[in-house]
Amino acid sequence: TQLNTPKPPPRPSNSKIANNRPGNDIEYGYAEDGRQRLEQLDREADQNLDEIGKSAARLGTLGKQIGDVVQEQSRLLDTVDEQVGEQHSRLKLVNKQIDKLIKDTSKG
Repeated sequence: TQLNTPKPPPRPSNSKIANNRPGNDIEYGYAEDGRQRLEQLDREADQNLDEIGKSAARLGTLGKQIGDVVQEQSRLLDTVDEQVGEQHSRLKLVNKQIDKLIKDTSKG
């Protein structure tokens, strides 16, 4: 008696599939394409990091400039506050003098 064993499927005739074995040119081409793509991605990542570094440097410079402006404005506000305080004291003194004058003139 003869057993009915299935026959293996025929080998594809497409040479890219049929010859896709380790060490052949097609596999090397895929690996080379992948390597080149990775190198390109690496270059793009380096360029992006360079741009981020430049942007961070610009932001650092702007931050310092803003800090300098804020510090100067703070000094100016302190000066204005001091002058307002002096004027307030003078105004209180003048108000006291006016009140005294009013009292004195109303007695007499």
